[in-house]
Amino acid sequence: MLIPHKALILTLDGGNMQLLCNEGPLSKPKLVMLHKAHNDNPPDHVAMADRSGRIFESGGPMRHDYEATSVHDRHEQSFGIEGLEILAQENQTNAPVIIVAPPRMLGFLRTQMDETMQNLLIAEVAKDLACAPVNDVCEFLASYGD
Repeated sequence: MLIPHKALILTLDGGNMQLLCNEGPLSKPKLVMLHKAHNDNPPDHVAMADRSGRIFESGGPMRHDYEATSVHDRHEQSFGIEGLEILAQENQTNAPVIIVAPPRMLGFLRTQMDETMQNLLIAEVAKDLACAPVNDVCEFLASYGD
């Protein structure tokens, strides 16, 4: 994949985020870290010690439990939205954007992007590279799609 000069690359999963910028030419990308963040997000069995809630039947003695919304998933989604907000703040020049995230997070991010960001998006890569060193991200993207 060719990475344009000054393109922004957001690598994001539910717990880690990197925002990178290509400071090199199109033929030889050189990614530089602009922002890095970590989200401490315990699994649901740690965050929620309770069992699911109960609903009482109004017409009789029956009770039903209902599935509570996953706290873990909500934290991951909030972190994804935060990543998009940081990307938008850093992208004042309307540079091209590449987003690298696991498939589930990538699908969620698609639903949260505004029209401006969608128009700047040049590639989506369904891969978890949020913890990868910058050089590994650069090598992976340079060889992606060959």
